[in-house]
Amino acid sequence: MSGQGEVRNLEDLLDHLEENTSGEEATLDDVRDAVGHRAYGPLLLAIGLINVSPIGMIPGIWLFTATIALIVAFQLLISADEPWMPDGVLKKSFPRKRMKQTNKWLKPWAKRVDSIIRPRFTFLFNPPVLQLVALLAIAMALITYPLSMIPGAGIISGTALALIGLGLTARDGLLVMFSTAFAGGAVWLLVWSMPKIVSGFRSFFEAAINLLGGS
Repeated sequence: MSGQGEVRNLEDLLDHLEENTSGEEATLDDVRDAVGHRAYGPLLLAIGLINVSPIGMIPGIWLFTATIALIVAFQLLISADEPWMPDGVLKKSFPRKRMKQTNKWLKPWAKRVDSIIRPRFTFLFNPPVLQLVALLAIAMALITYPLSMIPGAGIISGTALALIGLGLTARDGLLVMFSTAFAGGAVWLLVWSMPKIVSGFRSFFEAAINLLGGS
């Protein structure tokens, strides 16, 4: 399947995802086809929305979306013509009913959001400033890995990614600037929770060593 028309805002993205996917399961390849193969903004927006939606409750999904965001944002950094992803990643699937739940949840807000976004501060989308936006997306992808150990924490970095993606899609630099507030919140949460994360890793490795030593 292939998406029809250009994704220009949040409502367009939701419509493309619902109308251009089918069946019980949706793959990342379906999502990419729905939003467009050259669409960096819609892809980052979709990834961010996955993190803050019911799909984000699937165990391990934040680690997966962080990896995808990292791949996409790095290629934006180096100005690749279109984002490439490994076949194994593109075949990753999730229940389509979760995507429908997300669309139903977001639809009432989409028109309100779209009514206030517009092209502004567009210098942010021209090199070399665009590379700074890509680095911000990379940072949010990387920070999602440790945050995924804290219940609900990935929503903050996911929101930042969604705002970056929507900003790129609508060429609204104000949204990208606003995303830095969530990025700062994600960094603060990581610093605040670092002792717990380190303690969790230590307990895991100690348990693994004890298990191997006793076998």
